[in-house]
Amino acid sequence: MSIAETNKPGVAAVLSLIIPGVGQFYNGTFWRGIFWLIITPGLWIGSGGMLGWICHIIAAITAYNYAKRLSVNNPDSMPVGAGLLKKEENFDQLREGRK
Repeated sequence: MSIAETNKPGVAAVLSLIIPGVGQFYNGTFWRGIFWLIITPGLWIGSGGMLGWICHIIAAITAYNYAKRLSVNNPDSMPVGAGLLKKEENFDQLREGRK
């Protein structure tokens, strides 16, 4: 089973709503997760909490939309090269040497 088949948009959204950035990690987008983990606390502190809630909601929406784009039902909208990373047999070929 590939990563795209296991990612569920609802789970990604809830994870990112609880801790911004975790839903992005769940989707496999490391740098987006780091971005939300850094920006959200800064806005919580800098705005006295008002912009922190907005960041929580935006992070959840973006995690949901990205997971939905990666869904198996819509493989054409996957980012370039994502299909190679999602298939386990590609990793086996890299381990054995290219065939």
